Amino acid sequence: MAAAVLQSYNEALKLGSLASILQVTRNPPDQSLLTGDRAQMSVGDATLRILAPLDEQIEEFRKEWHDKLGPAGAGPAALAQYLDDSIPNLASIVALLEYDGTSVLLTGDARGDLIVKACNKAGLIRNGKMKVDVLKVPHHGSDRDLETSFFEIIEAKHYIISANGNFGNPDRASLEMLEQGTGNRNINVYLTVAAQDCDAQHEAWRSNKAVKYDPAVHSITPIINRWQSRNRITVSNGAPIEIDF
Repeated sequence: MAAAVLQSYNEALKLGSLASILQVTRNPPDQSLLTGDRAQMSVGDATLRILAPLDEQIEEFRKEWHDKLGPAGAGPAALAQYLDDSIPNLASIVALLEYDGTSVLLTGDARGDLIVKACNKAGLIRNGKMKVDVLKVPHHGSDRDLETSFFEIIEAKHYIISANGNFGNPDRASLEMLEQGTGNRNINVYLTVAAQDCDAQHEAWRSNKAVKYDPAVHSITPIINRWQSRNRITVSNGAPIEIDF
């Protein structure tokens, strides 16, 4: 993967240079990337707004790439470590889809604080809150990208967690943040893969890791079972379901 990223980055630089030589207009009106309020488009009767990455995040990524790696000198080994920290956080697309009064926040692998920053810059957070109908929980529910405050600021009726246990996602801590951050609100949570299957895959993934799988620390099944035994959080545990608005 690292080698492919290196190749694609260099090809993008060449393409940009050729576009300038041929005087081909890129991303009108000002040849910069269209993000935030400038990136809004119609998709049929729906509206799609690209909220992130922000311009400054893209520029930070470009500068860090050149300063630390340099497109000419970086090798796949050096890039592999870099990918873990920078590309998911700085380059993941965050989009708000709105249709007939219904809103869906698509977060990709973006970090929670960067999502909040982008939504705030777009004027979507008012009085410290942003409300949507559906929130795709960021980065497959990784606790490295979330804090309880994220769920306190961005409120949803429906939370989708797309993960299968690989890489430890969704993390148990993330579900606890979701539970705490939503307070006393009645919400719906949808797991794309059943909790017990996520736990099994999580255990398999940790089999060759320094920190082995510990059900008391890592298992999400007890949390899902607790939610299912109460009325506040309704859970769809891996079964296909249609959300009725």
